[in-house]
Amino acid sequence: MGSSLSHLFFHVRDLAAARAFYVGLLELEVLVDEGGSLRVGEDGGFHIEMKQWPDDQMPAGDPPPGAPDPDLEIVVRVDDVERTSKRLRLAGFPIVLGPMETPWGTLHAWTRDPEGRSVSIQQPLDEG
Repeated sequence: MGSSLSHLFFHVRDLAAARAFYVGLLELEVLVDEGGSLRVGEDGGFHIEMKQWPDDQMPAGDPPPGAPDPDLEIVVRVDDVERTSKRLRLAGFPIVLGPMETPWGTLHAWTRDPEGRSVSIQQPLDEG
């Protein structure tokens, strides 16, 4: 059995804003929502887990909201990049790059989540 992706985990300042973005706008399935933790993705497949930082444990020196995070990009596969891009823009999340076709056969567009993390939405292009 080979290696496969399991999950991505990160802390958020505002779990409700993260839920609105990942569940409301990107339409990811909620797998777990309890105790200040939200897990979204595919049941039995890749998922993202977010946990609310307790106010008294917020790390000092955390980058301000909207600051780019060069070490993390979240890629979400969607059915229609154009439709999802429009929904994101209407909700106040600008598309910062794209949509554009990639050499590996996908259509990508990039935005930022409520914490400023880079989020790529991708759609496989039909072959043939």
